[in-house]
Parts: sequence; C-alpha cells; structure tokens
Amino acid sequence: MKKTWIVALMLIQLPLFAQKNYKEAQNMALSKIQEKSYTDAIPLLDKAIQFKPKIAENYYLKGYCLAEQSKNEEAIKNLDQAIKLDAKQWRYFKKRGDAYYNSKLYDKSVPDYTKAIDLEISKKNDTLFQYRADAYIQVSKYQEAIEDYNKAIVLNNQNKILYYYRGFTYAKLGNKEKSCLDYLKAYEMGFGRAQIEAFELMQCDWAKPKVKEKDTRPVAISDVQVDPFTGAVFILKGLTYEKYEITPKEGGFVTSSIFGYDESFVLKLDKPRGFNLNNTEAHVGVWF
Repeated sequence: MKKTWIVALMLIQLPLFAQKNYKEAQNMALSKIQEKSYTDAIPLLDKAIQFKPKIAENYYLKGYCLAEQSKNEEAIKNLDQAIKLDAKQWRYFKKRGDAYYNSKLYDKSVPDYTKAIDLEISKKNDTLFQYRADAYIQVSKYQEAIEDYNKAIVLNNQNKILYYYRGFTYAKLGNKEKSCLDYLKAYEMGFGRAQIEAFELMQCDWAKPKVKEKDTRPVAISDVQVDPFTGAVFILKGLTYEKYEITPKEGGFVTSSIFGYDESFVLKLDKPRGFNLNNTEAHVGVWF
C-alpha cells in the first residue's frame, strides 16, 4: 500500500517538474533573444520543444533565431513546423517569407508575405507591403511592386526607403518623371545615394553633378627664397613646393645677375601644396 502511494506521488510530481523546467527554458530563451544572443537561445528552445513538442511558438522562435544568423534552410524547416501547428499567426508567415527572400527563393516569399498581410489584423503594417514589393521587384513584377509601395507610403510617408525603391521601380518601368520625383523626395529626406542613382539610371536634371568652378582667388604663401642669378626675393605664406624657377615674362632664360627693375618675370613653383586663402600678401623684390 505504501509503495502505491509513493508511485502515485511521483506521477503527480513529474508533470509539475516538467512544467517548471519548460517555463525556465522558455523564459531563458526569450531573455537571450532580447539580448540578440541567438546562438545561446537555440539550445534552450530545443529543451522547451523537448518538454512540449506541440507548442508552435517555440518552433517560430527557433526559426527566428536561425534566420537572424542567416541559417535560412534550417529556419524554414522550423517555421514550417510552427505553421503546421498554428497557421493563423501572421508573424510565422512573415518570417518564413524573409527566410525565403534571403535564400533568393523570391517566388516563395511573395505568397508568404501575402498570407501575412491577410492575417495581420490592424492592416497598418507598412513593412509587410514594403517587403512584398521588394520581392515583386526580384521576380520582375514592377507594377505590383509600385502598388505595394503606394500602400506602404500611405501608411508611413516618413520612410525615405519607400520613395527610393519606388523611384527605382519607376525607372525599371521607364517612367522618368515619376522616378525622378521619387528619387528627389528620398534625397531631400536624407538618402544621399538617391542622387547618384537618379542621374545614373534616369539622368534626372536635378541630380546632375555640379562642376566645381576653378578657384582663381589670390594665394598667399609662406617662405622666403632668393634667386641665385637675379637676387629676386619672394615671400611665400602657407605654401610648400619641391622647387622654383624664375624666368623673364617674354621668354628666354636668366643668364646673369642683371635683371631690369621694370622687367616682368614669371615665378614657377613645382608641385605646390598647402594654399592659405585667408592671407593674400605676397612680396617680390630685388636685393642687388
């Protein structure tokens, strides 16, 4: 009789023990996921699955961790199981769509994003439309992509990426006017790459690179040199160079120390560096 009571007590305690261990494993896994320690979270989720193999969320979380580590094939298998156990969660389809997309299986990612959009109750998730649009581009369905970017922009008109990619899609359709407008909008919102692409793909007028005007302002330099032939002195402020040369302005060569007082000459500097535009003083004189 005593043995019977002991066995009965053990049978009662075992489920309680399993429940406690399951909760501990699951909570620890969630904590690791919040810390983005996906590698550490996976064995904890395996333990939770071992205790309760029919809980869809644990397969989803494991698939999520694997996808975040670019282990997309393994992620898809776990997300398949999660969807098999519970096919009403939009997050499961969205994450599997991501894994398919990152595996370049774009034709499979589109239906998953579509299912996620159908299941998402609020109908205010602009990211779902954006991701499906991205997938449409990869399968050359540009008009469908435009429609999804339009829906995403209605939900979130502050997302510069949406304008950038819609501009790219209009470019694929050959619509220069709308493409240039979207690229300009993305650029004005701070997406610098939009200007480069707008000119490269569509030669948008606003995106044309500006030609930098040649700076013709006087340059002040810092150094003092005396020409050994003429004795001409020049004071340079803020400039370094490899060598210099003085020649008559009318051409020819300096052949002696005789250099006329009113005679013009040319000062040539080889490989000048370090211009200082804040000081415009330069002095030239004759010592003898």
